[in-house]
Amino acid sequence: MIERKRKSKLRKIFSYVMAMLLMFSTFLPFTVGIVHAQDKTITGKCEIKMIKHAFAPNKTEFAVKMPDGKTYHGYCIDLGAPTPADGAYTFTGTLNGSGSYDIVVNSDKITRDKSDIHPADRDHLNGKPPWKLQRVGGFTYKVDKNGKLKLKKITKSNKKLTDLCPENYSIAGAQYGVYKDSSLKDRVGTLETNESGDSNEITLKKGTYYIKEIAAPKGYKLDQKTYRITVNADDTAVLKVADEPLFDPLRLSVEKRAASGADKSLSLEGAEYTIKYYKQYFNKESETGGKTPFRTWIFKTKKMPNGKIGFLLDEKYKIDGDNLFKDENGRAVGLLGTYTIEETKAPKGFVRTEGLISVQQVKPGNTNEGVTTLKDVTDIEKAQTISITLRKIDKETGQSKPQGYGTIKGAKYKLSYRNKTSNSWEKIADLVTDRDGIAKYENGKPGLYKLEEIESSKGYVLDKEVHEIEAEVKEGNKKNFNYDVVSKEQPTTVKVFKVSTDKKTGEKINLKGAKLQLLDSRGNKIEEWISDGKGKTFKGLEIGKNYRIKEIKAPKGYEIAKDIEFTVSKDGNQIITMTDEKIVKNNVTPRTDDGRFMPEIWGCILILAAVSYRKIKRLKI
Repeated sequence: MIERKRKSKLRKIFSYVMAMLLMFSTFLPFTVGIVHAQDKTITGKCEIKMIKHAFAPNKTEFAVKMPDGKTYHGYCIDLGAPTPADGAYTFTGTLNGSGSYDIVVNSDKITRDKSDIHPADRDHLNGKPPWKLQRVGGFTYKVDKNGKLKLKKITKSNKKLTDLCPENYSIAGAQYGVYKDSSLKDRVGTLETNESGDSNEITLKKGTYYIKEIAAPKGYKLDQKTYRITVNADDTAVLKVADEPLFDPLRLSVEKRAASGADKSLSLEGAEYTIKYYKQYFNKESETGGKTPFRTWIFKTKKMPNGKIGFLLDEKYKIDGDNLFKDENGRAVGLLGTYTIEETKAPKGFVRTEGLISVQQVKPGNTNEGVTTLKDVTDIEKAQTISITLRKIDKETGQSKPQGYGTIKGAKYKLSYRNKTSNSWEKIADLVTDRDGIAKYENGKPGLYKLEEIESSKGYVLDKEVHEIEAEVKEGNKKNFNYDVVSKEQPTTVKVFKVSTDKKTGEKINLKGAKLQLLDSRGNKIEEWISDGKGKTFKGLEIGKNYRIKEIKAPKGYEIAKDIEFTVSKDGNQIITMTDEKIVKNNVTPRTDDGRFMPEIWGCILILAAVSYRKIKRLKI
């Protein structure tokens, strides 16, 4: 009875313990380890190679290379079947009591022809095909439990920036080598990421492995770190890695320099440059045509920390445009792509550089460890130039056409420039007018100029006016600014009057009908005319030159006057008066037009007088 009660009590305790175990296993499943039963059979593929041949079972020996890379030794196990040729065959493994597998290598097809049989057996077979399949066995195979390995890649930093430009940044395509040794020589597999950063899975024996990135994804630095990870049986090991995106630190500076000869007093500050960023890669300006930039910024030149004039790709110099690309530390950076630089406004007194001054790419370096950064740019600024056009015109007519015998060609002017340092005038050029009365000075620098005529053209009076030109520097893209100067020239005026003096009143009387000539110093006739009682005006006779007035024929009742020589005065304005005397009737011998006596005429007169006297005498008789 006591024994019965004791057994009943033990059964109750056992039931209580089992209930408690069941309850804990329900609420704490993670405390219970999962035990995987070993497979009773396995299959796979192996390679066989005969190393010894005999005609009895268990005598023909084979080297069998199994999937784990290890080589085992087996033999033919079927009597009377031909020896299989060297090659790859399927195998089947049956679990034995020791935890290993008894392996049998099978032929994959029924032998139909002697060519399918190992050469060592072809002459020793009886009968006709099909022959029995031969199998190789006689060894055990210890299978280690396998695990799996995969990789998860993320962007290390600045994901907001890389998301702006998926064309140039992607975590897909990263490749990691998987190695059995820390020296990274024995590679057993490769992991490659997709767009999500997930890699493929590879099956490995349990153990420790070393992983190293061998190819960086697009737009990222190559990961230099070697990772160590343990793969457990029946488990998937996941390695999390991060790549750092490639950015340009934007240390680019654009320096502004003045071309040689530019006025040193002019400032290079205030020039404006437009920088455009394209996601695409371009090599030259023509390739950007029609393409829309992803970002546009405008920068203004001023004094940089190095003391030079220019700008950096920094907020301090930006005056307009989109937001700069900035990393997580607030520093301006450049994304992979193409950057163009163009001057859009020149500083005062300079000419804007036309076209793009720089087209540069930011792209991964050859080693995938850095980028090709933007190179510093120096922009040589050409100063604006001025030109002075002198136009000589006739003061009386207002035309660039000379009067009379003058010419507007050959007038000589002195051009002077006021030196700002010494505050004095310096002669810089002599300008001489052409046949149209024009003279030019080109490629001068802005400033104060003056023009003075130092030698007049033939037939014109020296212009005493000093012409000052204030050639100012201006804002704009025009290279040359022209300044017109008009020099109004007074032609020389010589007026010739033909007169007679009234002896009673002393009054000068203008005579008509006199035939006169204007001769040069060599006696060459310049002009011939007949007096009209109003006077003859000559324009453009050369100052300082000698001329002569000659009377060819006097008016009726007047004697021919003597020649008058004169020199054109500096003021170019003078009056020449030629006076004719009346002929005296008594004791006057007539003269020819040239003033010489003619005896022939007097002879005729005497003969006529004698004849008249004889006729009168006859009438008296």
